[in-house]
Amino acid sequence: RAKLLIADFHEFAGRKSEAQQLAKEVLPIAEAMCYVRQVERAKEHLAGISLRLKLQGVQDKKVTQEEKVLQSANLTDEEIDFLANQAIRMLRLPVERLPFVKLMYYSTKAIARERLAWCQHIGLIEDMRHRQSFQTAYKKAPNQKCVCKLHGYQSIFAHQDWEALFTGFKQTSCDKCNDRKPFH
Repeated sequence: RAKLLIADFHEFAGRKSEAQQLAKEVLPIAEAMCYVRQVERAKEHLAGISLRLKLQGVQDKKVTQEEKVLQSANLTDEEIDFLANQAIRMLRLPVERLPFVKLMYYSTKAIARERLAWCQHIGLIEDMRHRQSFQTAYKKAPNQKCVCKLHGYQSIFAHQDWEALFTGFKQTSCDKCNDRKPFH
């Protein structure tokens, strides 16, 4: 690992041949020890795949806010199942809390659709107090509030039913707003 870091340093300093020489030394050892990431990085050095170019590629692929919203709006049930199961594992929560974690992803999908069709400034904020303890985290559906990110409006009441929140919030805060601007 240290030699590959030195190779990266050589690469950044413009000493590509020195970087490749170090990678050539590291590759057989990394392969013998089954160090997958080190093997991959050594092969990249030998192939001339610059870390600088890889970092530039990540920077060039910045996703716009609209693309993120569109991605959330188009989540499939299978993707929501996957994400919710992953969250259960990461948070080390009991599997019986899975339905409430899924609701979080369904609300994310629902608000994304509202942002596409109604107004890009509308949002949901979750009452995060339930996450302060393992005993309470997603033991039930969390309460949420509807917000306007442009004007700072917020629904008066928090509720678990985001569709009811949307309806009430749009009637009280959005209907006569001249700044309403859907993504589509």
